[in-house]
Amino acid sequence: MYMEIVQTQIPIATNDWLRLELSEVLESALTKQDITSLKSIKKVPHEKDIMFAPFCILYRVEPTRLAGTDPSGQLRLVSWHASALRTLSAPNFLSQHGNFDRDCLEESVVLEAFEYLNKDELQTIRISAFNTALASLVRWCQSTVAYHIITHPYKVRNLKTVQPGSKLHEFAVQIDQKMGRFYAFKSFLLRANKISRKTNFAFNLKHSRIQQKVRLYLCNLWV
Repeated sequence: MYMEIVQTQIPIATNDWLRLELSEVLESALTKQDITSLKSIKKVPHEKDIMFAPFCILYRVEPTRLAGTDPSGQLRLVSWHASALRTLSAPNFLSQHGNFDRDCLEESVVLEAFEYLNKDELQTIRISAFNTALASLVRWCQSTVAYHIITHPYKVRNLKTVQPGSKLHEFAVQIDQKMGRFYAFKSFLLRANKISRKTNFAFNLKHSRIQQKVRLYLCNLWV
């Protein structure tokens, strides 16, 4: 039984920012007041520029290159804030934002945004002290990443981030139990010298039975 393991899984969130409840995720959106407040931020300290990175990444906007280098003299300076400000200032951004298609986000985009959201500088409690609208922007980014995980349930790696009793938690527990039994069986075969340690013998999250459970979960998700 040689099976291919799924290529990507969502990393474990640090600082307890990831909340995987669909109702909370769907309610997260920027208001007109948030956007007005964000556009009024004309300049940010260099160390706070990173707070705009996840938003730009999810909107597939590159950071703006600036003249000069960082204090070390090695890295070119860029501004996530400048790129975010141009995006937020676009005509009809509010209506465009309301139609943001989270279902079409590429895996690489989600993972890059996740990497930034895991940074200490992106803790919303810190950002709120600087600007509450910016904290709302980061919370929207967190919810957008969470939506991707909720609709790709087999990527969950940390059950502690999932609300007990939710459909996602029920699904993840089932998969976790199956993986536990599978790897216990693999350990038994290794101890009994029935398979080599070099054998490609891994739990396949693309197996037809697992995919059946995924389809059932997704059908029930919106009920």
